[in-house]
Amino acid sequence: MVVTNAKWWDGLPADIRKGLQQAMDEATAFSNKLANELNERDRKRIEEAGKAKIQPLSKDDVAAWRKAMEPVWKKFEGDIGKDLIDAALKSNQ
Repeated sequence: MVVTNAKWWDGLPADIRKGLQQAMDEATAFSNKLANELNERDRKRIEEAGKAKIQPLSKDDVAAWRKAMEPVWKKFEGDIGKDLIDAALKSNQ
């Protein structure tokens, strides 16, 4: 995550802003790909070890989890913003 002051960001020359945005987009894509690969590798290791059971969640389980988390999201909405929470929820559908 990169956080900047909007005034500072908007004050950058357009070509610098464009280059920084492209670099952040590429770094984000790379890190997301790497994280997914590591998660899949580790999931496979857990399955192969045979010492734990991975329990997939049903749609009802996910809906119940989301409902249970609503108070937590509301609690932090003022700190991080509703837009960020909504983006996170959308990305995890």
